[in-house]
Amino acid sequence: MKKLIVVLSIVLNLFNCTKKEENNTLKLLAAYLIVETTPRGSCTITFNRGGRNSTAYANPIAITNTSQSIGYVKVPVVSHSIGLATLSNATAGSIIEFTGSDVADFDQTNSTSTTDPSTDANPPLIYNKTTCPLTQNDVVATSTNSYTRTNLGTGIWRYTLNTTGNYSFVVYQLTSNPVATSVRKTN
Repeated sequence: MKKLIVVLSIVLNLFNCTKKEENNTLKLLAAYLIVETTPRGSCTITFNRGGRNSTAYANPIAITNTSQSIGYVKVPVVSHSIGLATLSNATAGSIIEFTGSDVADFDQTNSTSTTDPSTDANPPLIYNKTTCPLTQNDVVATSTNSYTRTNLGTGIWRYTLNTTGNYSFVVYQLTSNPVATSVRKTN
């Protein structure tokens, strides 16, 4: 929020210059910075992608037994798409299915096979809480085997939860036009 206030202050000062010359390029750049630095979702998510921490914002949806669409928002600057689905008080054995796109897995090494999260160098981006903000400290540890992931083919991925708790699943697509994705709890 402080960054936004600073950017707005700079922009307002640019527009209030007493110079007679118009600098449209500078004004366009200032407007672009405002748009690209304004959070677009209600939940702050911090994650590691490519060895560096990134922050994005998403609007979480609660996972239910009814299939519902993931609502995507744009990641500032890069215009990628991010969505967030949460499940509170999950029990061991709960099954969550994503149709259309899988949970974010930035290395994608095992995205087309059954995945043992403890052997994936960069496992799917799942957090062990449902309240925001979500930070790197909240990412489900790969050594806990909290879930198993299975690719059922035809764009369906199943997560069987092995432990009781709260879960937040991040869906991240490297495009500004994301594949429609739905999620549901099957049991």
